[in-house]
Amino acid sequence: MSPIKGKLEPYFETGTEGVIWSVYEDGKEGYDGLHILKKGDNLTIFQPENPGIVIWEGNIDLEYERNYRPYPMNPQYGQQAVHGRWVHGFQRDVVPEDWGIWFFKHYPCELKKTE
Repeated sequence: MSPIKGKLEPYFETGTEGVIWSVYEDGKEGYDGLHILKKGDNLTIFQPENPGIVIWEGNIDLEYERNYRPYPMNPQYGQQAVHGRWVHGFQRDVVPEDWGIWFFKHYPCELKKTE
């Protein structure tokens, strides 16, 4: 499969119960352009001001413990959060706040999906 060029997308809608880390493919519309990150996918993230400079590259390996917060109205349960939003996982080798900024600011990227 050829690489997918696009922008990072913090995808969410009713029923997702938080952000699902995704890539939105250049030149596509609607759900046709949405690619949800899966374990093992290879992602390269570029600087927005200079897309020739790589700021992070690696295989997706999300963990689900850092930044865990109890739900305000149901504190026996909870979820991860960053920048005031509920999310599903963080890349293991990236600071959660950095990971969130890259997605919320839609940094340019290239995605190679696992087969």
